[in-house]
Amino acid sequence: MKIKKVFVVAFLLFSIFFAAMAADSSQSDSKTSSASSSSSSSSNSTSSSSTSKSSKTTIEILQAQKTEYAKSEEGNDVIVLIGSVKLSVTQDNTKTIVTADTVTYERARQRLYAEGNVVLEKMSGTTVTETITADSILFNSDTQEGVFNNGRVTQNNSDMIKLDSSSSLVVDAQLFGRSSTGVIGFKNGNLSFCDDEDPHWRINAQRIWLLPGNEFAFFNAVFSVGYIPVLYLPFFYYPKDEMIFNPVLGYDTRKGYYLQTSTYLMGRKSSSSTDDDDDDFFNFLNTSSNKKQVREGLFLHNLDEDATNTSSQYLKILGDYYTTLGGMVGAQGSFTPNKVVTAIDFSALLGFSYTVFKNSYGYTIFDYTDPDEETGIYPSYYDHGFFMGYEIPFRFNFNYKMTISYSPISFTLSLPTYSDPFFENDFLTDRAESMNWLSVITNGLTDDDDTTSVVTGVSSYNWVATLNLNPKIATLNPYITTLNLSNLKSSIQFSSKLNQGLEGTLSSYSPNRKFYYPAQIVPASGTINIAGTLFSYPAKSSSSSSSTKKNNEKTPEKNEYVSKFEMPSFLTLSETETSSENSENSTDGETSEKTTEQGEVPEQKFIPESVGDISSYLPELKTSDYSTTTANNVSYSLTYSIVPTLDSLIMYNSDKITTPSEISFDDEYFQSTY
Repeated sequence: MKIKKVFVVAFLLFSIFFAAMAADSSQSDSKTSSASSSSSSSSNSTSSSSTSKSSKTTIEILQAQKTEYAKSEEGNDVIVLIGSVKLSVTQDNTKTIVTADTVTYERARQRLYAEGNVVLEKMSGTTVTETITADSILFNSDTQEGVFNNGRVTQNNSDMIKLDSSSSLVVDAQLFGRSSTGVIGFKNGNLSFCDDEDPHWRINAQRIWLLPGNEFAFFNAVFSVGYIPVLYLPFFYYPKDEMIFNPVLGYDTRKGYYLQTSTYLMGRKSSSSTDDDDDDFFNFLNTSSNKKQVREGLFLHNLDEDATNTSSQYLKILGDYYTTLGGMVGAQGSFTPNKVVTAIDFSALLGFSYTVFKNSYGYTIFDYTDPDEETGIYPSYYDHGFFMGYEIPFRFNFNYKMTISYSPISFTLSLPTYSDPFFENDFLTDRAESMNWLSVITNGLTDDDDTTSVVTGVSSYNWVATLNLNPKIATLNPYITTLNLSNLKSSIQFSSKLNQGLEGTLSSYSPNRKFYYPAQIVPASGTINIAGTLFSYPAKSSSSSSSTKKNNEKTPEKNEYVSKFEMPSFLTLSETETSSENSENSTDGETSEKTTEQGEVPEQKFIPESVGDISSYLPELKTSDYSTTTANNVSYSLTYSIVPTLDSLIMYNSDKITTPSEISFDDEYFQSTY
């Protein structure tokens, strides 16, 4: 009953909403019609006024085998083109190519009638964005309005619809029309995304509308796979615009029908093209890239241009409701504040749920195995959360992560916290922010139960604070070349164990069938690394001066060290003999010219002058050539490395606890090691 009431209310709300849209559309159409009739009147009276108010339309005949001129019933000139006719209709930046067997054009009313293999192609630059084929068409070249008989419309891939390059939006009907605003309405048509004659799936609807911007809607429709009807849809509308809270409707066999909302207070949801989803068949309605958006009330209007300067920072409010399970509210955010605090990520989620049981009929919140003895009513159980032995009246999922980087320090802090191991499986698994309509349709029809596998949940989580220090110590080089503190860490590990206080079916289905306890506490652990050089040869400081000195020294040339022969002493006259000889030789009374001014007598050789220089007759005595070599490859250094490690551990004795309320922090529960 609750489910029926919810969907009745939802259907009424959607009906009122679309009725209001239809009213606005009809008013807009009436205004357009009145403006059009006014323009028509002006045209009849003054042609120049019509030309100034309307866009310029140019029709160019590209090909025709035969041309005829005739008069219409009103007496207006008519041009008749026969045989492989091809012409273009250009209006502003829009160009339409029309091909047909026969084309009749009434210039006064700008009315074009084509029949026989009619093809109308709407161009954007050189790309065909829309193709219409029909047996015959009646088309207004100025307003782009038209009526098509037994035709098909094909819209090619667009950024607003996520399709592969081989897929297109295809709608065919026996009769459809196109308005001046670009809306195409079909009567008794078929919609598909496969251009084959027999598509894999199709939607047969009494009314189908293709709206500008690749929006579409249908009324009184049946979804069929092949030729088998699967689901009846009274009304469906796919908007180009997005609602600010990004609603996602769906069905889960265990959780029931659901509504998931994500309202961005900062930033925006990412394009679904980045999601790792292999099932592109069910994601064709998702946009392939982010577009610029303009807020209009509760809607975000997507423009045609791609969004630029998109930031990864965001802050969003989450609100989900499940008809069977319950609900979840919370907030998530991701920020990059500055160069010091480089990242902050957080989430704070609260869950309000009932224990979901499974029986032969499916999933329910009532325990049919244990009725009340007095009233016979089947009980239901509201889920509570636990933290450090304390009971909390809701389930929760908190997470905080921060990164600080400021040379020479880096610091990270991670503080995840869960009320029970099954919170993520209940509220976050398969959560989406983009509507996947075909998945909703197919999943809502299948009886496959994909929740039969054992759900283990999050078995453990850790609180961790890590510090790294790597200072610059150039002034202490080479005595201390390395000095750092690595992974100075303090942590608490929370592990899960079975709750032995639950009995019956609760022990199998309650999210409290397992609970967390502080299994290990690491007060401090880390490593210090100190290294350097006490002595080295050659010394690094004198290396440059030694090199300079070595370069300035003159390298001795070959044969430079030569010992010349000197006259032996016995071949040299003594001083007495020299004086006697000098006195005899000076008989003419003249003083010897060889006497120096200081009275010294030069050395006299024993060898007569007639013999000449005897040294020319003696060989030179030479020493062997030699060179000096410096041992440059010889070096010596005395280095050291000190790596002290700190480890500490406090273990919690979980054997003494069987339920979450028994968790205690008395000394008897802990055992320390260092």
